Amino acid sequence: MNTQSDVLRDIQIYADNLQGLAWAPDEGGLDADEILSMFTYRDAIQDTIEQERLSPADVFRVTWLDDILRRYASAIVRQVDLASIRRRSNPSIIRWWWFLDEMPREPFRLAVPELATAAH
Repeated sequence: MNTQSDVLRDIQIYADNLQGLAWAPDEGGLDADEILSMFTYRDAIQDTIEQERLSPADVFRVTWLDDILRRYASAIVRQVDLASIRRRSNPSIIRWWWFLDEMPREPFRLAVPELATAAH
């Protein structure tokens, strides 16, 4: 079982890896081993979330970091063969970060009818 300091370290490493993508998303960013490592740290964080042992503030931070990861999905997919990485680690399908190459490119948006603004 990870301690609180282990989890905070994992979150920081996850954030640092994402920063590596931000520095040079089209110039190599992270290699396959670094992506594998980042996803493995994300798995450890998810284990802690599922055990309900992460503070709301830390869950918010992870959610914010996940949004950053989604923004870099295209760059990751261009740089590494995620299917090959998945074969090495055999992740659960519910751990979405392992399947960035299979996610839709555009986020799902609900169709919301526009409200009439004219007075009757």
